[in-house]
Amino acid sequence: MSFWGVVIYESSFAGTVNILWISGRRMGEDLASSTEDFLCSELTELGNNVTLMSPGSITDRNYTHEQIRDYRVSGLTSISGAIAASKILSGYEMKEFDIILVDWRYAYLLRKSLQKLDLPWAIIDRGPPVKKGVFNNLQKWFWLRAWKYSEENSVGGFVVSEKHRDFVIGLTGYTGNLRVVPAGSIKNNFLEVKENPTDLLRLAYVGQLDGRRGVEDIFDLSDSLTTEGISHKIHVCGSGDRGKIFLERSKSSESLVFEGKLSHVEVLQILSRCHVGIMPMPDIPVWRISSTLKLAEYLASGLLVVGPEHPGNKIGGLRISNSLGGDWIEGSVSLIKEKMEADWSEVTQASLHHSEELSWDNIAERLGRDLHLMLEPTSS
Repeated sequence: MSFWGVVIYESSFAGTVNILWISGRRMGEDLASSTEDFLCSELTELGNNVTLMSPGSITDRNYTHEQIRDYRVSGLTSISGAIAASKILSGYEMKEFDIILVDWRYAYLLRKSLQKLDLPWAIIDRGPPVKKGVFNNLQKWFWLRAWKYSEENSVGGFVVSEKHRDFVIGLTGYTGNLRVVPAGSIKNNFLEVKENPTDLLRLAYVGQLDGRRGVEDIFDLSDSLTTEGISHKIHVCGSGDRGKIFLERSKSSESLVFEGKLSHVEVLQILSRCHVGIMPMPDIPVWRISSTLKLAEYLASGLLVVGPEHPGNKIGGLRISNSLGGDWIEGSVSLIKEKMEADWSEVTQASLHHSEELSWDNIAERLGRDLHLMLEPTSS
């Protein structure tokens, strides 16, 4: 059986898997931390015992959370987090765990602790370095060392997409066992029958507001929709170094609503009322290899997805623009007009169908099988 190009073998490993996941994402604060949250929860629902060790604080979960206290200072965040994680690990009865998942940010820094623990472990990479300047070079150094150390000492690794797997192998020469765990979604329980967009088209962007994501193209998209006479509102949810630009623009534009940083529930409530989800990330390596949470959440909310055409912005045969000379904005407006002239309920149903491929329960089931396989000496 194959999912996302990865062959899944039936495992003969019996019983519960006791998992320790060491993550560098700040739970309850980082938007992308919902990956760890949902996967840990779903793995637990499947009968596994899961402990997540990470920065941040969360409560009322069906899995155990151990808080890492790090310093959110550029250049020191991962180092301080790894030191804190190492201290916690030294007090653990490690016989309680079968396997450890280690964020690439910590893998090389925790090498001495991992050697002492003498347990099977796997590196997990939810995205390569994206910082700018000298800190990007520092992150790249740790990223490369982490993968090299993993190849020699771990039972395998996890990446977010096939393109990501190719990227890792291409830069590191990794020859170990690599499995794909994409970003997923949960059912949007706020979803109701959407109002026809003829009178007002509602669009949304959810994510970090930084220049590398091409977020300022949202302004051009809004202008193009206005030029075509399409009444619309774009809800922008997130924060980042372009946040002030969006805040100021929203004050002078009736079509732009700056929501700022919201909780996951608040995001789902907004998406439930929208028609279109915006994926402005340009066709550059960091986004081409990605598997973004916003794509899964847009689809699970029944949204039409628009943005530049590249592998990181879609799954399968999902069409996100009508190609017009490489201009994603013109192509997206053309696609929106086409769909508005038809039955919009068909758009909603098509997106919900695509979202089934990216449900967290299905992804967790595949991950559980992969962990079983990594614990089998004869698996391949």
